[in-house]
Amino acid sequence: MPIVILLLLIGLPLVEISIFAEVGAQIGGPMTALLTLLTAVIGVYIVRLQGLVVMSRARENMIKGEPLVAEAIHGMFLFLAGLLLVIPGFLTDGLGALLLLPPIRTLLGRFGMAGVVLGNPKPTPQYDNQGNVIIEGQYRICDEDKDKDED
Repeated sequence: MPIVILLLLIGLPLVEISIFAEVGAQIGGPMTALLTLLTAVIGVYIVRLQGLVVMSRARENMIKGEPLVAEAIHGMFLFLAGLLLVIPGFLTDGLGALLLLPPIRTLLGRFGMAGVVLGNPKPTPQYDNQGNVIIEGQYRICDEDKDKDED
């Protein structure tokens, strides 16, 4: 995992710089800067609108007593989309724009939930010498005759 973070911290800026250089050579430096600023402003505006829709759906589901898992996942991915759109660069803008699409967020949420579920399997049961499953817990012995005498 640390190597992935290191590659992101070094690789992502290098990729963004090379894309900036290529786009700047095609349309010029000032237009490249303006395009980067424009994608951030438009992207954040769209994130805001979609966030309000997700919050509205979450409120409706809360009133109905339904789970809010889907809305939480959409909200998390919208936050990530906003973050990616604010970071200057065309690659991060493209990834952020993909996260603005609800089907992409749903698909990523399903894959993520599958990873959580499959990544955390149930604990392996423990067995005693006779092959019985050991269930840990606490118990107390109640004497029924003693309980009747107290009444």
